[in-house]
Amino acid sequence: MLCILYVIALSAALGLIAWLVEQTLPHTAPRRWLWFAAVVLSVTIPPIYVFNHHAIVTSTAVGDTSVWSRISAFDSEILGVWQVVTIGLALWGIVGVSRLAWLFPKRGGPVIVHPTLGPATVGLLRTRVVIPGWVLALPEAERRDVLRHEFEHKRAYDTQLLFVASLPVVVTPWNVALWWLLRRLALAVEIDCDNRVLTGRRDASNYGELLLKVAASETPARMQPAFLGGRGMLERRLRHMLAPIRLTRLRRILVLCLAAAVLLVALAMPHPILRSHPIATSSQR
Repeated sequence: MLCILYVIALSAALGLIAWLVEQTLPHTAPRRWLWFAAVVLSVTIPPIYVFNHHAIVTSTAVGDTSVWSRISAFDSEILGVWQVVTIGLALWGIVGVSRLAWLFPKRGGPVIVHPTLGPATVGLLRTRVVIPGWVLALPEAERRDVLRHEFEHKRAYDTQLLFVASLPVVVTPWNVALWWLLRRLALAVEIDCDNRVLTGRRDASNYGELLLKVAASETPARMQPAFLGGRGMLERRLRHMLAPIRLTRLRRILVLCLAAAVLLVALAMPHPILRSHPIATSSQR
């Protein structure tokens, strides 16, 4: 249980650092790699501690108490629930991939016109763009923006990036902070894609109106990455395009200093200490 709490706290701290650093980035700077790095570090730092201590029996750097002993009594139940949820998420993912394979067979060109699904980018080994039939009725400029957005996802390998980042969530479904990191990564993927579509253009408001138009026409079935991204992302993307937050140099420096301070706290955070022998010595009792 202590290990679970430590990993959640570490992931939350890394997410806070990523959010602070993101506030200091230029408006058009890529953001997805920042959040992807936070996901990677949240799942690699704890094993590094395990490797350095060369053991598998846990104690705690903050001292064993009766409270932790009582909580540890439920470790077997927690492990059982953990395994069930992980298996459930894995099966859910397999069903989702199988559904996409059934809906969009491998044969066909790089663009698939579906009666209702899309706009979205699907596939791992062979990525294809899916657009609903009503997109064909849009004005040429808007239709071109929808297609360009999805092809930007394809060129940036965003589908593969989100797939890789989602694997740790399946393995550690109890890490609520990691779920948040994955959602922020998905938002960063869409913002980066919007920035690439709008490069060299001054019609961000027209592009925002297109997002709203697609939102009004989109079916409830959603896929990632997609023109609208996940639920609740549209407002943040519009705000980023039309009213971005710009920090002064002083505030940028202060925010970066705060991020550095949080990083130091995260690295110095009391973590489960691993002993080489399961039986404690008399000095440890």
